[in-house]
Amino acid sequence: MTDRPELPRLTDTEVQVLAIAMAANTVLVRIVPYTDIAELRRIFMILALVEVDQFPLEAGAVYEYVSASSMAVNGLPAFMSCKTLHHADVPLVIGRWEQIAPNIEDGERFDADKWAADWDTWSTKVAELRAGEPAGVDS
Repeated sequence: MTDRPELPRLTDTEVQVLAIAMAANTVLVRIVPYTDIAELRRIFMILALVEVDQFPLEAGAVYEYVSASSMAVNGLPAFMSCKTLHHADVPLVIGRWEQIAPNIEDGERFDADKWAADWDTWSTKVAELRAGEPAGVDS
């Protein structure tokens, strides 16, 4: 097993910049517990080259600026690079995006409690996979 990279936390300014980019639709974000691995690898093709034990445990989302894409797969951009977002920063970025983004309906608003519960479930499955125990997660 290799040493897993540590994910830095975003500063308040970086949270604001990412939320503004999301509101302007210039960044594509996929939240890890809600996106299957196959979809992540189709959109962020570089992840097909990353072994499971090399992916940061704290990664709560994967994102890239749309200008970095020159291809499309099933109507979504395809990227040869990506950035990862610490799971603790996901509610901060999405909460800020909800404050500034136009036309977000109540049913689409971020549920921080559900996110926390889903993250606990996801991180438990990841830990089981790393320990070699069956967890029912397809890769």
